[in-house]
Amino acid sequence: MNNSFVLGKRFFFSSSNRSGIFRRLNNNIINSAPKDIQIEELRKPIGLPQPPFNTKEYKYGNSFLDLFNSEKTEKRAGELEVEFRKSGFHDLYVLKKTNGKIFYSPPSYWKADKSLYFPHLSGQRLADGEECNIEDSLAGKVSIVRMFTTDVGKNLIDSYFVDKTHGLDYLKNDLDLLKDVEGAKSAQIIEINMAENWLKMAIVNFAKNKYASIVPEHRHDKTFICNRTQLPFQIREEIQINNLYSGYVFVIDENLKIRWAASGEASQKDFNLLWRCVNAIRKE
Repeated sequence: MNNSFVLGKRFFFSSSNRSGIFRRLNNNIINSAPKDIQIEELRKPIGLPQPPFNTKEYKYGNSFLDLFNSEKTEKRAGELEVEFRKSGFHDLYVLKKTNGKIFYSPPSYWKADKSLYFPHLSGQRLADGEECNIEDSLAGKVSIVRMFTTDVGKNLIDSYFVDKTHGLDYLKNDLDLLKDVEGAKSAQIIEINMAENWLKMAIVNFAKNKYASIVPEHRHDKTFICNRTQLPFQIREEIQINNLYSGYVFVIDENLKIRWAASGEASQKDFNLLWRCVNAIRKE
């Protein structure tokens, strides 16, 4: 029998090491108790250091061998603390307290050379049900990405796209408002419905005709139904989308980098800021 495997078994099943692992986990569970909600402004770019590619599968948690690495075990215990703290009823509590505002948007867009990448996602295209890689639709274009899991989240972020006071509706009139004009590239709206799990995805697919009737037909080929579970908790944390009930908006450049982000309901100031950032990036 492999000596390293035998040593691993002895390490894991010895009472001192086993109790140490569970003691650390217990401490992190205690620390995960709800605390006062503090909404922070995004200062540093969010995203991943590597660009997405269509064979990527993100890792969940630790491997078996990682259990014998104290540094990785401590890191994972800390991740679990955050995960416990940001799940279930806590998401609803935050939604009610903040109206879905999980973070405050940065005051301007991030520079391209400092920005990080949007993750790989695959999903069914609303137009024809075909399985697609989302990055294929993002590449080479300036995109405003709408992302949500619930109707509540969708309704919240609609406020970034519709300004009734000034008669602006980017959801219906995007082809005209975001078309290529002198000095500014065209832009597109991408909609990502993040079904919570396979069961919820099946329900969304069952109601696809109703969903299609809500989304303008010209945007069906830019609307996708994705399984949220393909992004592990830590990846969702990197792009600040872990609250299940809120909605999110991202401005993505041609190189798949996140240049600006928003969450929850938009004020008039938020609405103006989004489209000011979009128009500036279109002129780069």
